[in-house]
This record gives sequence, C-alpha cells and structure tokens, in this order.
Amino acid sequence: MNTAIDSIRALLNSESMCSVLCSPTVKGLATSYGKLVASSALKQFTDYEEGIKHGGLRLSSLGKPAVLQAIELPTVRDELIECGVYQEEEGASSRLRELFHRGDQYEALVMFVLQLYGYKVISTQETVSFMGVPGHTDAIIETPFGDQLLLEVKTMSDYYFKQFVKCQNDDRGYITQLATYAYCTSKTPVWICLNKGNHEVAVIEPVPEQLDRALTRARVIIPILTDKISCVDDILANLKAPPGVEEVYRKHKTDKFLLAQSIKYSPYRSMFYELVTEPNGYGKDTEYILNIK
Repeated sequence: MNTAIDSIRALLNSESMCSVLCSPTVKGLATSYGKLVASSALKQFTDYEEGIKHGGLRLSSLGKPAVLQAIELPTVRDELIECGVYQEEEGASSRLRELFHRGDQYEALVMFVLQLYGYKVISTQETVSFMGVPGHTDAIIETPFGDQLLLEVKTMSDYYFKQFVKCQNDDRGYITQLATYAYCTSKTPVWICLNKGNHEVAVIEPVPEQLDRALTRARVIIPILTDKISCVDDILANLKAPPGVEEVYRKHKTDKFLLAQSIKYSPYRSMFYELVTEPNGYGKDTEYILNIK
C-alpha cells in the first residue's frame, strides 16, 4: 500500500476534515481557491463554445471509441454538417458547461483542503502532449512524505461511482487519460472520485497493466486518426466500432448482442452498426446489433 495515497484517502473521507477551517491559514489559501473557481467560470462560460468548435483530438477523450473521436475531427465534422447529418444534443452546451464547472469547483476544493493539511501543489492544469495530442493535468502535488503524485479529480453519479470503484473502465476515457498523463509527467497517478449522490470520496490507484494496455492502444490509434482520417469513408475503411456485449437474461445468454456502454447513446451508432429494435426478455424495447459495418 502507498502511505502517501492512504493519507489522502483518509483525509478526504474524514468527518473532522472541516475542523481546520478555523485556522488562520484558511484566509491565505481561500484566495487561491477563489481564483481557481473564477478561472473555471471564465473557461466554461466564455471559451467553452470556441473549444467545441475547434475540435481535434484530446488526451481526455482518447480512450473513447476511435470511431466517435474520428467524427469530431474538423474535416469529418464539416462533412457531416454540410450533409445536414451532424447531430449535437439539444441543450448539451449549457448542461456540459455546468457539469464541468461543478467538477472544477470540487477539484479546487480538493487542492484547498490538501494545502490546509500540509500538501504542496506543484502545478495545476499543466499542459502535456502525447504523440502530438494535447492534454491538461488536474494537479501534481507533493505530500508531507515527499512523494509527488499526479491527481485526476472526477465527480460521478452514484451509479457510475459504484461501477468505477469496483472495476475501473475506459468507457469515458479515464484510464487512457491517466495513462498518458502519467507517462508525460513520470508521476505516480491517482484518481480522486466524488460520489455526487452521497459525497463519498474514493482515492483509487490504477492497475498498472490497464495503464500499459491503454498506452499501447493510444500509440496505435493516434497515427490512424491524425494521418488516415479526413472523411466519413476513411472512418469506415480504417476503424472498427466496439464489439457488441452479449446479452444475459435470467443468468442465461440470449445469443443477442447489445451496444457497448461507450457508444450506446451516440447519435451516430447506426453509421457503424446494423441495428434492430425489439422487446427484450422483460418486454422493454431494446436495440440489438445485427451486424458491425
């Protein structure tokens, strides 16, 4: 077990965490906390749209299905817009702005609390690059034990929090993001995850083998996305959609395949799969995969 990581885990879940809030140290650190929150507000509510329009690859989403990343490449998106088929969820911009800002607020709070207890923040939002793809780390800190850790702070729904704590996955690109950031910074990587439902905090050390697999995949797909994709036909010629997930009903396999969680809600799923909708064993209309294109 890592003593430095264990100390953070204990601190962020401690009921006595707020007892230090009477300390004179708070006044000085509160200014830094306020600046981080204000910086987030400016980023999310002024520059956010420009970032969406710019497109391109980012390390934060590199773990998601390559076919979905390819759709957001500028030339591909321009083609879809010109054909009138580019789809953006109605109201997504406003919702995402608020979600990201709340995530930034919690990240700022974590930095604030860690500094109150003697941890040193080495950097926040450091720019890194992996094979030319940019990213921004949440924070690098130094613990009272002298260890330097790379922190990625995530806020999650109760349902996803329980899933991720039990078994980390790359459905949202979190493993690849942490793997590439750790590679670029040479720091020990850690997730700090907040359950938005009950405010439970999990401090998770990634499985090294998962990080290695994520780096291997990233090294394969980045050249494809940057050098071989300029239109929709290129996506179909060079990339494969995620395989289906075999359905299980009452502990028995049904010989039917469901969409993977990472692509299940994409408006572009029919570009990559031949799908059919029919009742499942419980009578609920469900999309099944007939064929992967």
